[in-house]
Amino acid sequence: MKPLLAALLLLCPLARLIAGEPNPTPQLRIEAGMHTATIKRIATDAAGRVALTCSDDKTARLWSLPAANSPLKDFKSTLLRTLRIPIGAGNEGKLYACALSPDGAVAAVAGWTSYEWDQTHSIYLFDTASGRLLQRLPGLPNVVNDLAFSASGRLLAAVLGAGKGLRIFDSTTGRLLGQDIAYGAESYGVDWHGDETLITTCDDGRLRLYGTGALLTSNSSAPASLKPDKSVALASGKEPYTARFSPDGSQIAVGFQDTRAVVVVSGIDLTSRFLPDITGIGNGDISSVAWSVDGGTLAAGGSWDVNESSPLRLWSRMGRGSYHDQPASGHTLFDLHSLPRGGFLFAAADPAWGMVGNLSDSSASSEKAGMWSTVMFGMPPIADFRALSERFRLSADASVVAFGYQLWGKLPATFAVAERTLGLLKPSGDPSALPDRLKALLPPRMEGLPITDWEDTTTPKLRNQPLKLQEYEMSRSLAIAPDAAFFLLGTEWNLRCFAKDGSQRWEQPAPGPVWAVNLSRDGRIAVAAYGGGTIRWHDVEHEGKELLAFFPHTDQKRWVLWTPQGYYDCSPGGEDLIGWHVNRGKDHAADFYPAAKFRDTYYR
Repeated sequence: MKPLLAALLLLCPLARLIAGEPNPTPQLRIEAGMHTATIKRIATDAAGRVALTCSDDKTARLWSLPAANSPLKDFKSTLLRTLRIPIGAGNEGKLYACALSPDGAVAAVAGWTSYEWDQTHSIYLFDTASGRLLQRLPGLPNVVNDLAFSASGRLLAAVLGAGKGLRIFDSTTGRLLGQDIAYGAESYGVDWHGDETLITTCDDGRLRLYGTGALLTSNSSAPASLKPDKSVALASGKEPYTARFSPDGSQIAVGFQDTRAVVVVSGIDLTSRFLPDITGIGNGDISSVAWSVDGGTLAAGGSWDVNESSPLRLWSRMGRGSYHDQPASGHTLFDLHSLPRGGFLFAAADPAWGMVGNLSDSSASSEKAGMWSTVMFGMPPIADFRALSERFRLSADASVVAFGYQLWGKLPATFAVAERTLGLLKPSGDPSALPDRLKALLPPRMEGLPITDWEDTTTPKLRNQPLKLQEYEMSRSLAIAPDAAFFLLGTEWNLRCFAKDGSQRWEQPAPGPVWAVNLSRDGRIAVAAYGGGTIRWHDVEHEGKELLAFFPHTDQKRWVLWTPQGYYDCSPGGEDLIGWHVNRGKDHAADFYPAAKFRDTYYR
């Protein structure tokens, strides 16, 4: 048994490998005090005192929010608690959905959760004051994409992937009260008005409106088979993503993934009322929508970007009036929620989260363009490796790597493994020119084999023949071996190695999208830059086995370098950036141990 494993298991003496239980072997994780992957959802309590975020980094985090009568200008949000569920390899443990009970006492989180050991998915309910796992709601047939508590907090609704529909639970007992499994595709959105009315979205193109009052009074032990009171396919788009009730319940705003339209429909019968003005929105989508607490302002955002920034469009007069576009975050906005003090919380892919509101008046939302301001409460600690391309360079032996902290390789830097030195490079006056120190390093080879359609598609080809990927797996990066005997394909989910005839040699699950990949001059070492901000070295000749990992914090000072066995080196303060996640069984919250606890043994 490895010494570190023995040490951690002494701290968790009941942990042992049991069939049907999460693996208790410690898992090395980055812990930078902030999410390190896309924040999929954000929620708040009814009083707007705290925010809950959940992420692909397999954590949920509880944050402080400013008091209703305090100015936003100087407020700094505090991380109150990190909620950790049992996790596993690959997608296991990624959190796609979260919700807070109206009193803020209970946090619900879910996503790709418990499939590795149960072959079904689960919802986890936490006590927010202590971080204790209150209960697990198991047995769901697919991933959970969204969660919502009813106005009283008594009911918890979940919508699932792969056409598995809607589930409604008693949040106190965990009992399944009702379900609708007659969905034709993924569902991504659920919202309540009060305790008795519910709206869902689905990629089969339909909105479904339910009356749920009978669930609270039912004495049946079997879950009710729910049927929507209204089910409508909208002409505005085929993939409705978010649907949100106006505060009085009379209207529902709907955002779409497949079109830039937002439509407002009746909260009674789902008939279309009007289309807010989308003039000037020329790319992406505005799939996330929300109403201000007073109903006067409608907001929408998504993958629509302006100058590499994702704004919110804010319409006055309940969506019928003029609009103002307010800068929000650097990447796609995945979720919006209104706040009781006015304004909107947003969650983004950077990862980042924050608020668009009125700095001078905390009592209500502002419809005056000049009054809207953006306050960032959570900023990304990870480098943005997207679009690195030829700037992801290596020395011949792969011991020196060049990368950029920002999109397109901006803020360039190098890291030398042997010397353990981080070098920041001053860019030249010409943004397209490489700094001199990068010219000696080798870019990834992208010629020598007829590989096409590999960049940001699900259909990469070799000699016009499709390469075999998983369904929906997006290809992101390419590196061809110096002798063209094989090539590496980095995807959203895997690092893959293919022979020159297109047969796959091996694959390694990726901790995030493989934004860039490169090879040593002899083709024996692969180096990949991942979403989540890590750069990792792999042994090509041994099925891509990981050799080393490097995490540069965006403060451009701290870094940590580690082996799969847990030995690490770091800059001053860098050991605070990693630690060990230990599962304690499927019905308990996981533990986390900072690397500093084992410094005497594992710091090298």
